[in-house]
Amino acid sequence: MFGNGSDMTNSQSSPAAAEESKTQAIWAYHWPRFLLISAAAVCFAIFWGMGALLRIPPERGYQPMLLMQQGWMLSYFIIAITLGVCVVVGSFIAGSVRRDAGFFAACLGLMALSVRCGPAHFAYRQAESDGVFMALIFESVLWFVLLGGAWALQQWLHQRKFTVADADRDQMEETEHPLAIRLLATGTHIAAMCLVVLLLTKTDSKAQALAAVGLGGMLASMLSHSLFGVRLSVWMWAGALGTAVIGYLMASSPVGDAWRIGQINIPLARAIPLDYASAAPAGAVLGFWISRKWHAARQREQAEKKGKVITVG
Repeated sequence: MFGNGSDMTNSQSSPAAAEESKTQAIWAYHWPRFLLISAAAVCFAIFWGMGALLRIPPERGYQPMLLMQQGWMLSYFIIAITLGVCVVVGSFIAGSVRRDAGFFAACLGLMALSVRCGPAHFAYRQAESDGVFMALIFESVLWFVLLGGAWALQQWLHQRKFTVADADRDQMEETEHPLAIRLLATGTHIAAMCLVVLLLTKTDSKAQALAAVGLGGMLASMLSHSLFGVRLSVWMWAGALGTAVIGYLMASSPVGDAWRIGQINIPLARAIPLDYASAAPAGAVLGFWISRKWHAARQREQAEKKGKVITVG
Protein backbone atom coordinates (compact mmCIF):
# COMPACT_ATOMS: atom_id res chain seq x y z
CA MET A 1 0.00 0.00 0.00
CA PHE A 2 2.83 2.40 0.84
CA GLY A 3 4.45 1.49 -2.43
CA ASN A 4 1.35 2.35 -4.41
CA GLY A 5 0.98 5.69 -2.57
CA SER A 6 4.57 6.59 -3.33
CA ASP A 7 4.08 5.77 -6.99
CA MET A 8 0.97 7.92 -7.09
CA THR A 9 2.79 10.87 -5.47
CA ASN A 10 5.67 10.56 -7.93
CA SER A 11 3.30 10.42 -10.88
CA GLN A 12 1.54 13.57 -9.67
CA SER A 13 4.73 15.50 -8.87
CA SER A 14 6.64 14.57 -12.04
CA PRO A 15 4.60 16.77 -14.43
CA ALA A 16 4.83 19.70 -12.01
CA ALA A 17 8.58 19.24 -11.61
CA ALA A 18 9.03 18.98 -15.37
CA GLU A 19 7.01 22.15 -15.92
CA GLU A 20 9.03 24.01 -13.29
CA SER A 21 12.29 22.84 -14.86
CA LYS A 22 11.09 24.00 -18.27
CA THR A 23 10.16 27.42 -16.86
CA GLN A 24 13.57 27.77 -15.24
CA ALA A 25 15.31 26.85 -18.48
CA ILE A 26 13.31 29.44 -20.43
CA TRP A 27 14.03 32.07 -17.78
CA ALA A 28 17.76 31.24 -17.78
CA TYR A 29 17.83 31.61 -21.56
CA HIS A 30 15.97 34.93 -21.86
CA TRP A 31 17.05 36.79 -18.70
CA PRO A 32 20.69 37.40 -19.79
CA ARG A 33 19.48 38.69 -23.15
CA PHE A 34 17.00 40.99 -21.44
CA LEU A 35 19.80 42.40 -19.27
CA LEU A 36 22.06 43.03 -22.27
CA ILE A 37 19.27 44.70 -24.24
CA SER A 38 18.35 46.83 -21.22
CA ALA A 39 21.96 47.91 -20.72
CA ALA A 40 22.29 48.82 -24.41
CA ALA A 41 19.00 50.74 -24.38
CA VAL A 42 20.02 52.73 -21.30
CA CYS A 43 23.42 53.59 -22.81
CA PHE A 44 21.81 54.59 -26.11
CA ALA A 45 19.43 56.88 -24.22
CA ILE A 46 22.32 58.40 -22.25
CA PHE A 47 24.29 59.23 -25.39
CA TRP A 48 21.25 60.51 -27.25
CA GLY A 49 20.22 62.72 -24.35
CA MET A 50 23.77 64.02 -23.90
CA GLY A 51 24.04 64.81 -27.61
CA ALA A 52 20.68 66.59 -27.67
CA LEU A 53 21.38 68.56 -24.48
CA LEU A 54 24.88 69.69 -25.45
CA ARG A 55 24.24 69.91 -29.22
CA ILE A 56 26.74 67.27 -30.31
CA PRO A 57 26.90 67.64 -33.25
CA PRO A 58 25.78 71.29 -33.56
CA GLU A 59 23.81 70.50 -36.72
CA ARG A 60 22.18 67.11 -36.30
CA GLY A 61 22.39 64.88 -39.36
CA TYR A 62 24.85 67.07 -41.30
CA GLN A 63 28.19 66.83 -39.45
CA PRO A 64 29.52 63.27 -39.62
CA MET A 65 33.08 64.19 -38.65
CA LEU A 66 33.95 65.27 -35.13
CA LEU A 67 37.01 67.18 -36.37
CA MET A 68 34.82 69.40 -38.55
CA GLN A 69 32.67 70.49 -35.63
CA GLN A 70 33.28 73.67 -33.67
CA GLY A 71 34.73 73.01 -30.23
CA TRP A 72 35.47 69.40 -31.10
CA MET A 73 38.05 68.97 -28.35
CA LEU A 74 35.50 69.82 -25.66
CA SER A 75 33.00 67.48 -27.30
CA TYR A 76 35.63 64.74 -27.37
CA PHE A 77 36.25 65.20 -23.64
CA ILE A 78 32.52 65.08 -22.86
CA ILE A 79 32.06 61.96 -24.99
CA ALA A 80 34.99 60.29 -23.19
CA ILE A 81 33.33 60.88 -19.82
CA THR A 82 29.97 59.69 -21.11
CA LEU A 83 31.55 56.55 -22.54
CA GLY A 84 33.11 55.75 -19.16
CA VAL A 85 29.78 56.31 -17.41
CA CYS A 86 28.09 53.94 -19.86
CA VAL A 87 30.71 51.23 -19.25
CA VAL A 88 29.99 51.45 -15.51
CA VAL A 89 26.21 51.55 -15.97
CA GLY A 90 26.27 48.69 -18.48
CA SER A 91 28.44 46.59 -16.16
CA PHE A 92 26.07 47.28 -13.27
CA ILE A 93 23.04 46.16 -15.29
CA ALA A 94 24.50 43.22 -17.25
CA GLY A 95 27.81 42.42 -15.53
CA SER A 96 26.39 39.09 -14.41
CA VAL A 97 26.04 38.08 -18.07
CA ARG A 98 29.46 38.76 -19.61
CA ARG A 99 32.86 40.17 -18.75
CA ASP A 100 32.61 42.81 -21.53
CA ALA A 101 28.90 43.57 -21.04
CA GLY A 102 29.52 47.20 -20.06
CA PHE A 103 31.87 47.80 -22.99
CA PHE A 104 29.38 46.16 -25.37
CA ALA A 105 26.51 48.33 -24.10
CA ALA A 106 28.64 51.49 -24.26
CA CYS A 107 29.55 50.82 -27.91
CA LEU A 108 25.90 50.34 -28.80
CA GLY A 109 25.15 53.55 -26.95
CA LEU A 110 27.81 55.34 -28.99
CA MET A 111 25.75 54.49 -32.06
CA ALA A 112 23.31 57.20 -30.94
CA LEU A 113 25.94 59.83 -31.70
CA SER A 114 26.66 58.23 -35.05
CA VAL A 115 22.98 58.49 -35.96
CA ARG A 116 22.94 62.12 -34.87
CA CYS A 117 26.05 62.93 -36.95
CA GLY A 118 24.61 61.76 -40.28
CA PRO A 119 25.97 59.97 -43.37
CA ALA A 120 29.51 60.19 -44.73
CA HIS A 121 28.84 62.18 -47.91
CA PHE A 122 28.39 65.40 -45.93
CA ALA A 123 31.97 65.09 -44.66
CA TYR A 124 33.29 64.77 -48.21
CA ARG A 125 31.21 67.68 -49.48
CA GLN A 126 32.45 69.93 -46.69
CA ALA A 127 36.09 68.98 -47.23
CA GLU A 128 38.34 71.56 -48.86
CA SER A 129 40.98 69.11 -50.11
CA ASP A 130 41.83 65.43 -50.34
CA GLY A 131 43.42 65.82 -46.92
CA VAL A 132 40.00 64.77 -45.65
CA PHE A 133 41.09 61.14 -45.93
CA MET A 134 44.01 61.65 -43.56
CA ALA A 135 41.64 63.52 -41.25
CA LEU A 136 39.28 60.53 -41.31
CA ILE A 137 42.14 58.21 -40.36
CA PHE A 138 43.21 60.54 -37.55
CA GLU A 139 39.66 60.76 -36.24
CA SER A 140 39.37 56.95 -36.36
CA VAL A 141 42.47 56.69 -34.18
CA LEU A 142 40.98 59.23 -31.75
CA TRP A 143 37.80 57.18 -31.39
CA PHE A 144 39.72 53.98 -30.78
CA VAL A 145 41.85 55.69 -28.15
CA LEU A 146 38.56 56.33 -26.33
CA LEU A 147 37.58 52.70 -26.80
CA GLY A 148 40.93 51.62 -25.40
CA GLY A 149 40.26 53.67 -22.29
CA ALA A 150 36.76 52.22 -22.01
CA TRP A 151 38.20 48.73 -22.35
CA ALA A 152 40.77 49.43 -19.62
CA LEU A 153 37.96 50.63 -17.35
CA GLN A 154 36.04 47.45 -18.11
CA GLN A 155 39.03 45.33 -17.08
CA TRP A 156 39.39 47.35 -13.86
CA LEU A 157 35.74 46.66 -13.06
CA HIS A 158 36.21 42.98 -13.83
CA GLN A 159 39.18 42.71 -11.49
CA ARG A 160 36.94 44.07 -8.74
CA LYS A 161 34.30 41.41 -9.46
CA PHE A 162 31.75 43.73 -11.05
CA THR A 163 31.47 41.37 -14.03
CA VAL A 164 31.48 37.61 -14.41
CA ALA A 165 34.47 35.82 -15.94
CA ASP A 166 33.89 34.45 -19.43
CA ALA A 167 35.37 31.10 -18.43
CA ASP A 168 32.81 30.78 -15.62
CA ARG A 169 29.98 31.87 -17.86
CA ASP A 170 30.86 29.43 -20.65
CA GLN A 171 32.22 26.71 -18.34
CA MET A 172 35.22 26.13 -20.55
CA GLU A 173 38.99 25.91 -20.21
CA GLU A 174 41.00 28.82 -21.62
CA THR A 175 44.47 28.98 -23.12
CA GLU A 176 46.76 32.01 -23.09
CA HIS A 177 48.08 32.39 -26.63
CA PRO A 178 51.39 34.02 -27.58
CA LEU A 179 51.34 37.55 -28.96
CA ALA A 180 51.98 36.35 -32.51
CA ILE A 181 48.78 34.28 -32.49
CA ARG A 182 46.77 37.16 -31.04
CA LEU A 183 48.06 39.53 -33.73
CA LEU A 184 47.29 36.93 -36.38
CA ALA A 185 43.73 36.73 -35.03
CA THR A 186 43.42 40.52 -35.36
CA GLY A 187 44.82 40.42 -38.88
CA THR A 188 42.33 37.73 -39.85
CA HIS A 189 39.55 39.83 -38.37
CA ILE A 190 40.62 42.84 -40.44
CA ALA A 191 40.69 40.83 -43.68
CA ALA A 192 37.32 39.20 -43.06
CA MET A 193 35.66 42.46 -42.02
CA CYS A 194 37.02 44.27 -45.09
CA LEU A 195 35.42 41.64 -47.30
CA VAL A 196 32.02 41.80 -45.57
CA VAL A 197 31.88 45.62 -45.52
CA LEU A 198 33.03 45.71 -49.14
CA LEU A 199 30.10 43.50 -50.14
CA LEU A 200 27.40 45.06 -47.97
CA THR A 201 28.01 48.82 -48.07
CA LYS A 202 26.29 49.79 -51.31
CA THR A 203 25.54 53.37 -50.19
CA ASP A 204 26.50 55.65 -47.32
CA SER A 205 22.98 55.51 -45.87
CA LYS A 206 23.37 55.63 -42.09
CA ALA A 207 21.30 52.49 -41.48
CA GLN A 208 23.20 50.56 -44.15
CA ALA A 209 26.62 51.74 -42.98
CA LEU A 210 25.93 50.81 -39.35
CA ALA A 211 24.45 47.44 -40.33
CA ALA A 212 27.36 46.65 -42.66
CA VAL A 213 30.14 47.41 -40.19
CA GLY A 214 28.22 45.81 -37.31
CA LEU A 215 27.58 42.60 -39.22
CA GLY A 216 31.11 42.70 -40.60
CA GLY A 217 32.55 42.95 -37.10
CA MET A 218 30.38 40.08 -35.86
CA LEU A 219 31.12 37.68 -38.74
CA ALA A 220 34.82 38.52 -38.70
CA SER A 221 34.99 37.79 -34.96
CA MET A 222 33.17 34.48 -35.36
CA LEU A 223 35.66 33.43 -38.02
CA SER A 224 38.80 34.72 -36.31
CA HIS A 225 37.96 33.37 -32.85
CA SER A 226 36.92 30.01 -34.29
CA LEU A 227 40.35 29.73 -35.91
CA PHE A 228 42.53 31.01 -33.08
CA GLY A 229 40.44 30.93 -29.88
CA VAL A 230 42.05 33.99 -28.27
CA ARG A 231 40.95 34.71 -24.71
CA LEU A 232 40.02 38.43 -24.86
CA SER A 233 37.68 40.24 -27.27
CA VAL A 234 40.06 43.19 -27.65
CA TRP A 235 41.93 41.22 -30.31
CA MET A 236 38.67 41.11 -32.27
CA TRP A 237 37.18 44.59 -31.99
CA ALA A 238 40.54 46.32 -32.48
CA GLY A 239 40.44 45.00 -36.05
CA ALA A 240 37.73 47.54 -36.88
CA LEU A 241 40.34 50.30 -36.74
CA GLY A 242 42.46 48.48 -39.31
CA THR A 243 39.44 48.13 -41.59
CA ALA A 244 38.68 51.85 -41.32
CA VAL A 245 42.28 52.85 -42.07
CA ILE A 246 42.44 50.55 -45.09
CA GLY A 247 39.16 51.95 -46.41
CA TYR A 248 40.21 55.59 -46.15
CA LEU A 249 43.65 54.88 -47.63
CA MET A 250 42.02 53.16 -50.60
CA ALA A 251 39.69 56.12 -51.07
CA SER A 252 42.62 58.56 -50.98
CA SER A 253 44.25 57.03 -54.04
CA PRO A 254 43.87 59.04 -57.29
CA VAL A 255 40.43 57.96 -58.55
CA GLY A 256 38.98 61.30 -59.62
CA ASP A 257 37.11 64.02 -57.77
CA ALA A 258 33.70 62.37 -57.42
CA TRP A 259 34.13 62.32 -53.65
CA ARG A 260 33.93 66.12 -53.64
CA ILE A 261 30.20 65.88 -54.39
CA GLY A 262 29.68 63.02 -51.96
CA GLN A 263 30.03 60.11 -54.41
CA ILE A 264 32.26 57.60 -52.66
CA ASN A 265 33.56 54.83 -54.91
CA ILE A 266 35.21 52.80 -52.15
CA PRO A 267 32.58 50.94 -50.05
CA LEU A 268 34.85 50.84 -46.98
CA ALA A 269 34.94 54.66 -46.98
CA ARG A 270 31.15 54.99 -46.94
CA ALA A 271 31.11 54.50 -43.16
CA ILE A 272 32.28 57.33 -40.92
CA PRO A 273 34.88 56.78 -38.17
CA LEU A 274 32.15 56.79 -35.53
CA ASP A 275 30.40 53.91 -37.33
CA TYR A 276 33.61 51.91 -37.09
CA ALA A 277 33.99 52.87 -33.41
CA SER A 278 30.43 51.97 -32.36
CA ALA A 279 28.59 49.32 -34.36
CA ALA A 280 31.76 47.45 -35.42
CA PRO A 281 33.17 46.83 -31.90
CA ALA A 282 29.71 45.92 -30.60
CA GLY A 283 29.30 43.41 -33.43
CA ALA A 284 32.82 42.09 -32.85
CA VAL A 285 32.15 41.48 -29.15
CA LEU A 286 28.86 39.74 -29.98
CA GLY A 287 30.58 37.50 -32.52
CA PHE A 288 33.27 36.75 -29.94
CA TRP A 289 30.61 35.59 -27.47
CA ILE A 290 28.91 33.41 -30.07
CA SER A 291 32.19 31.73 -31.02
CA ARG A 292 33.01 31.13 -27.35
CA LYS A 293 29.72 29.28 -26.95
CA TRP A 294 30.71 27.08 -29.89
CA HIS A 295 34.13 26.41 -28.36
CA ALA A 296 32.54 25.54 -25.00
CA ALA A 297 30.11 23.13 -26.66
CA ARG A 298 32.98 21.41 -28.50
CA GLN A 299 34.99 21.11 -25.28
CA ARG A 300 32.06 19.49 -23.49
CA GLU A 301 31.49 17.12 -26.38
CA GLN A 302 35.14 16.09 -26.41
CA ALA A 303 35.13 15.62 -22.63
CA GLU A 304 32.05 13.39 -22.88
CA LYS A 305 33.70 11.29 -25.57
CA LYS A 306 36.84 10.88 -23.46
CA GLY A 307 34.71 9.89 -20.48
CA LYS A 308 32.95 7.22 -22.50
CA VAL A 309 36.26 5.83 -23.78
CA ILE A 310 37.63 5.63 -20.23
CA THR A 311 34.45 3.96 -19.00
CA VAL A 312 34.49 1.37 -21.76
CA GLY A 313 38.18 0.72 -21.17
